[in-house]
Amino acid sequence: MPKLAESHRVIAVDIRGMGASDKPEGGYDKKNMAQDIYELIQSRGLEKVHIVGHDIGGHIAYPFSVLYPEATLSTTYLDVGGLPASTSQMTLLPPQVLSGEFRKDFFIWWFAFHQVHGMPEQLIEGRAHIYLDWFWDSLLYDQDAITEFDRAVYADAYNTPAAIRAGDGWYQAYPQDLIDNASFPEKIDVPSLGIGGLGYGLLADFMENRIANPKIVQLDVGHYVAEEAPEAVTDLILDFIGDSEGQ
Repeated sequence: MPKLAESHRVIAVDIRGMGASDKPEGGYDKKNMAQDIYELIQSRGLEKVHIVGHDIGGHIAYPFSVLYPEATLSTTYLDVGGLPASTSQMTLLPPQVLSGEFRKDFFIWWFAFHQVHGMPEQLIEGRAHIYLDWFWDSLLYDQDAITEFDRAVYADAYNTPAAIRAGDGWYQAYPQDLIDNASFPEKIDVPSLGIGGLGYGLLADFMENRIANPKIVQLDVGHYVAEEAPEAVTDLILDFIGDSEGQ
């Protein structure tokens, strides 16, 4: 962010339900969360912005670019684009016996786990470090990219029943997100960059099917592309938004 801020105003958003933001009971469909971002932009007196989203942020960036094209200079997806239609076809059981190494057996168990109302809060509260450590250990190629201090900060932000319930809300809104995404134009013409690591295949599939003329780059990193390759990600973003601004 400091490098980006040398030439642009940078706003890092705690999305609805996370960090210092409120954790309401509802409103976690990504169409509504895109409206959150749009209203934030308006409140800051901004007309057009470059949107950069990682994971759930990518799920929000996609409807933002569809619903508010007049406010979207460009969109950058980090390892995850919009929620793909194939999500509805995910099976409860993996197709084969799992080896225990997630990189070999991409089985998104937490999509189902977070559908259960009330139980994740009871299991995770006070133990968020156990839950989150699984993701760091499984989705990072470079384990040193997330320090012990970083892990503690994330765990602290996620360790209350309200924060866990809000995180559940992102996943529980997926059925509505799929309905909303299916209602959008087949392809949108918004300058769009995808930077993929572990999730490159799904990211590329989404962007090639839903975005006209996307630019997609693959890095040899895990899911947390900005943490594992900050210089490369920063350079790619700066080059891309410079091109979209005609610089």
